Amino acid sequence: MDFTHAILRSHVDLATFASLVLLGLIFCQLVIRSSQVGGSLPRRNVIATLLVGFATVGATYGFSRLYEHHQRHVLEGVLAAASSDLRDTATRDGLDLTQLPKIAERWMQAFPSLARLQVQSVPATGKGTILFDTGIDLNGDSKHDREAEAPFLPGTETDVPVRAEKPAAGGLAPYFQRFGGKPFIHLTEFISSSNAGVTHLILDFRAGSWSAPVAAARIVSLLSGICIITLLLARPCLTCIHEAELQRRAKVEESLQKAREAADAQSRKKGELLAAMTYEIRTPLTAIMGFSRVLLDSQLDGVQQRHVETIVSAGDRLASLLNDILDLTKIEEGKLSLEQIDYSPIAVINDVIDVMTSHATKKGLTLRLETPLRESFLTRGDPSRLRQVVQRLVDNAVKYTERGAVTVRAVWRPSVENRAEGILTLSVADTGVGISANRLPKLLESLQAPDSKSAQFTGPGLSLVMVKRLVDLMEGKIEIQSTINLGTTVTLQLPCSPKSTVTQPGDPSATRPPMLASKRALVVDDQALNREIVRLMLQRLGFNAETASSGEEAVRLARVQSYDIIFLDLDMPGLDGFATCAQLRGLGGDYRLIPIVAVTGVTEKGTRERCLVAGMSEYLTKPVYAPALKSTIGAVLPSDTPPRV
Repeated sequence: MDFTHAILRSHVDLATFASLVLLGLIFCQLVIRSSQVGGSLPRRNVIATLLVGFATVGATYGFSRLYEHHQRHVLEGVLAAASSDLRDTATRDGLDLTQLPKIAERWMQAFPSLARLQVQSVPATGKGTILFDTGIDLNGDSKHDREAEAPFLPGTETDVPVRAEKPAAGGLAPYFQRFGGKPFIHLTEFISSSNAGVTHLILDFRAGSWSAPVAAARIVSLLSGICIITLLLARPCLTCIHEAELQRRAKVEESLQKAREAADAQSRKKGELLAAMTYEIRTPLTAIMGFSRVLLDSQLDGVQQRHVETIVSAGDRLASLLNDILDLTKIEEGKLSLEQIDYSPIAVINDVIDVMTSHATKKGLTLRLETPLRESFLTRGDPSRLRQVVQRLVDNAVKYTERGAVTVRAVWRPSVENRAEGILTLSVADTGVGISANRLPKLLESLQAPDSKSAQFTGPGLSLVMVKRLVDLMEGKIEIQSTINLGTTVTLQLPCSPKSTVTQPGDPSATRPPMLASKRALVVDDQALNREIVRLMLQRLGFNAETASSGEEAVRLARVQSYDIIFLDLDMPGLDGFATCAQLRGLGGDYRLIPIVAVTGVTEKGTRERCLVAGMSEYLTKPVYAPALKSTIGAVLPSDTPPRV
C-alpha cells in the first residue's frame, strides 16, 4: 500500500492537522506570556481556532467517506454488470470461454481505470485454475505490461487466494493490492458454482483514479483550515509583539529623554556655574584692569612701567579667556545669539586698535588700519561680537610677531545681484613666524597650543576656534594663508548691508565721536573698587563724576541733583539695577530721557534686551575698558547736550 492510500485509510493527515492546531495554540500562548505585554491568548480566538479545527477535520473526513461511498457504489455497479454479462454466457457445461475476450475488451474500453479482468475457478479442494486473464495494464494504454506481471494462461493453476466467497447477503469487499509497484483496487464476485468448484470474477482497478481526487480535496481542505487558524492565531500574536515593541521603544525613548534631560540639566548647571564664576571674576577684574591702566598713565620709573604693563597685558588676556570660555559654552548649548543693531564696523575696529596699540608698541611693532571706509559707514549686526573677533585676531597677530607690522584692512564690495547688499572683507596680516602648512587644515577645527619644545608657532589656542564659531554665526567665511617666517593673513568675509553710503578718504563728515566734557555722571555700584575705577575713567573723559553705593542712595541723589548720564550696576543687594532704573524713570522730568547705562558682569542671552525693556539706554560688560566706555557714551549721549547743573 503506497503513502497516499496509507494516509487516506489511516487518516494520518487529520491527526497531523490536529497536532499542528494544538501546537499552534500552545506556541502562541507561550509567545504572548513571554512578551513584555504579558497576558494570554484571547478566549474568543481559542474557541474560534478549535471550532475551525473541528470543522476542518469533520469536513475532510466526511467528504472522504462520502466520496468513498460513491466510488464503492460505482464499483459495485460495475462488478454486478460484469458478472451479469459473464452469467449470460454460461451454459450447462459452464462459462463460454470464447466470449470472455470480447466481454473483457468491451468493459476495459468502457472503464479506463479497469486494469485487469480475470475469471478463476476454485475447487473445493486443491489449487485454483485460471479460466481467463487479460493481464495487468499499469499505464492505462490498453496494453499488457509484461514487465509488471505476465498474464496467467488459461488452465494455469494458481495459489492466489480468492478474497471473497459468495456473499451471504450481497455487498462488496474491496482491498488494495500492488502490481508493478502501483496500487490497485482488487474486487471479486461470485459467478456460479458446480461440482467442479466455484467460479469467481476478479476485477483490478487502478487506485489512483479515485484516490487522487480524494487526496487533493483533503489537502485543499486542510490547508484552508490551516490558513484560517493561522489568521486567528497570528493576529493576537502579532498584536502582542507589536505592543511589546512599542513598549520597548517607549522605554528606550523614555531613557533617552531622561538622559537628554540629565545632559541638558548638567549643561545648564555647567553654564550657570561658568556664568557665576565669570561674573565673580569680572567684578574684581574690573578694578584690577582699571587701576592698572590708571597706574600706567602715572609717573613710573622703567621697572614699574614694565610691571604694570605686564599686569595690564595679563588682565586683558584673562578677560578674553573668560569671554571665550563662556561664549563657547553658549554656542555648544545653542544659546548664543547675535544682536541686530545699527553700528559702525570701522568704529569697532578703531576701538580694538586703540586697546591693542600699547601691546604692539611695547614689542616695537606697528599696528595700523588701512581702509577707504569711515566711521559714518553703518551696517546692522552685533558690534560686540565683531569687536570680539577682531580683537582675537589682532591679539594673536601681535602675540606671534616679533618684528615688523600688523595691518588690519577693511573693504566693502557691493553684491553683483543687489547693489544694496555686499560683503565686508576684513583681514589681519602680520609679519610673524607663520604657521606650517600641515597644521592649517586643522587649525580651526580643534584647540591648538604652542609647541613648548620649539619657537615655531603651531596654533593660537582657544582664540581661533572662538573666531570660527562666531564667524559661522554671522554666516561669514574665514580663510587663513600663512608662510613660515614670512607671516600670516586671516581674512573674514561677512555679509553686510550698509545703512549709509560709503565715504571716501577726506570726507569731512567722517569724524570720530567727540570728547564729552563738563557733564555730570553718576556711577552706582555696591563694589567700591568698581565705582572708583569707572569714576576715574569718566573724569579722564572730562566728566564730573559722582558715585553711589546702592540703588536707594542713587535715587536720593537724583532727587536733589541732575545728571547727564547714569551708570547702573544690575546686581546690587536691596534695590537692584532694574528696580533702581524704574524708580529713576519714575522721578519724571529729565530722568525720563537721560541715558542710563547698565554695567554688569552677566553676559547671558537676552540681558541687553531685558535692560532696554526696563528703560535703560545701553549696557556695558565688566571689565569696563576706556574705549568701550567712550564709544557707549558717544552712542547714547549727544555731544550738543548742555551740561546739567
